[in-house]
Amino acid sequence: ESVPENTQRVRLGDYSCGRGKCNKGNVYVDDKPVCDDDWDDNDAEVVCRELGFTSGGYATQESYFGKVDLEEQSGFDQVRCSGRESSLVDCRHETFDDCGDSEGAGVVCYEDRDYSEPSYAEYDYSNTESSKPSAAALRLTSAGQLLMPTPGEGLPNTTYKAGEFCMAGVFEGEGEWGPKEMEEGEAIAVMCEPCKSEVLCSTLLLDLFGSFPGNEIEGDERSFGTNNVVLLGDKDADGKVNFNEFKAAVDDYVKKLFDVLDSDSDGSLDEGVSIKSLSAKLFLQVLDEAFLFFDVNQDDIMSVEDAPPRTFRDRNDDGKISLREVFGVSLINLPAPLYRLYTTLDKDKNEKISIEEATNFIKGVLHTIDQNEDCSIDIDEFIAALDESKLPKQFQLAVKLLGDYYFELGDFILRQFVAAADTDGDKKTTLAEIIGLKDPAVLFSILSVAENMGMPNYSTGSFLISGAGGRWNREKEQATIEMWLNVLYDFVDNRKLQSVPADFCGLE
Repeated sequence: ESVPENTQRVRLGDYSCGRGKCNKGNVYVDDKPVCDDDWDDNDAEVVCRELGFTSGGYATQESYFGKVDLEEQSGFDQVRCSGRESSLVDCRHETFDDCGDSEGAGVVCYEDRDYSEPSYAEYDYSNTESSKPSAAALRLTSAGQLLMPTPGEGLPNTTYKAGEFCMAGVFEGEGEWGPKEMEEGEAIAVMCEPCKSEVLCSTLLLDLFGSFPGNEIEGDERSFGTNNVVLLGDKDADGKVNFNEFKAAVDDYVKKLFDVLDSDSDGSLDEGVSIKSLSAKLFLQVLDEAFLFFDVNQDDIMSVEDAPPRTFRDRNDDGKISLREVFGVSLINLPAPLYRLYTTLDKDKNEKISIEEATNFIKGVLHTIDQNEDCSIDIDEFIAALDESKLPKQFQLAVKLLGDYYFELGDFILRQFVAAADTDGDKKTTLAEIIGLKDPAVLFSILSVAENMGMPNYSTGSFLISGAGGRWNREKEQATIEMWLNVLYDFVDNRKLQSVPADFCGLE
């Protein structure tokens, strides 16, 4: 076993590297193996950069480089890096695990090369007409692929597969394009930038990103959310997010959503993919992503301190902003159901919501709704939980009608997109096919469906809010609000919400 020289707590092991510096292996912290639960490429990027591989890398699982000792000792588990940490030990994680020896987390880091040729091409997405071709010294892999580092520290390489580029020993052209003279053993490789032909990258990302001044996102307290975007997406620590960083973050979210929809974990979505049953894992993953985005000071606590400056007024000028100042009333004077909801969520009543408090609350809600205990919920289980909380039958019917309609509409849109992306026609759409979708016609079709069918049930929605689907009636609206508050109180007071099993759905 060869271990790279490293004075830090993180190292690689279980792979023989000879005399060179190891760029792959199972990951160890304080000489204890890391468990692969939730282990992904974000975690690998942090490890590789920490070990000096500035081009990053990708994750491996299931003790890919050999079995580790996790049954007799506890190592890091449930590691959740955002990708911006300087060390793996700075990432959110559990210090105790329930993993076996075949569940070791590993990495393969991209080896950094120092070529004497011109630097790698950097695409100017802000102005395609003025973009100029540039030469780059690249190596052809044994698999027939070209790897081009993406501009920006810590971003993954762009991989050009065989068939996506052309090679020639002689190249004739004009101006910037040539002619080129090749040395022995060298060749010119010409390829098109794939982003320009991909719907997700070009139609969605380029158009959206191009709306920002200078085609970069910089933190600005006057523009809501920009500080949060920089916090998550700024991989090279320059205080702003360029297009490549933005695209890498979006691709990561697309992969996470794909993994949730891929219920059988076979790496593809079939024609029957559905959102009518939502897994408990999805809700906790959304919560985790919400904390990563909104927790500006990165203390794993949501509070008024995370809000942009001057969002709320310090009315008593004591240097702190309380929730009383935010809502204009003391929390204990809120309607009883709302105060009960708050105390269930914020157990220690310190006006701050920790990730543990939020996680336990979400687990409690899911435990209450999940009638058949299959670790997922659907509209029928949701209505059954409302029935237990004494929601009148006519309101249950309204919830059922709206829920069935919009879940059916969501399934239709999702299946249309998945079918359009299935380029090889095998009825199994992979993540690569979704990201590489080239025909924008499906987007226009989906937009048309959403615009024409997205708001058909105004009367039903109005009934849920005001108790009347037609003409507004103040007394009915007030009575409906009181009814919903009573339902909320009964729901929050449910013993299942207050007593969640420690091993609920096997989620940490």
